[in-house]
Amino acid sequence: MKSGFKGCGYTFLFNILDYSAGVLPVTHVDKELDALDTKAFKPRNAIERDMYQMYDSKKMHGLPVGVQVVGELVTVKDKKTGLPGPVTGSSPD
Repeated sequence: MKSGFKGCGYTFLFNILDYSAGVLPVTHVDKELDALDTKAFKPRNAIERDMYQMYDSKKMHGLPVGVQVVGELVTVKDKKTGLPGPVTGSSPD
């Protein structure tokens, strides 16, 4: 799966930016319900085209489907300056 990394292009960004993020399981792929209509699809960009070409509901039947939930960046005020800063663990007083 040499081109599989294209599908995660946006997910690692939240980790780099230190946002709180998690994945919630929603359902599973169903080979009949989730089959794609190849005639109706018109990709808006190369990433959509590539993802569409990799998807196969028969091969992926039963795989979990989830949603990624991203929260706001958690910040705390510095005790000395009162300015907001990222949460990095316990700090000495």
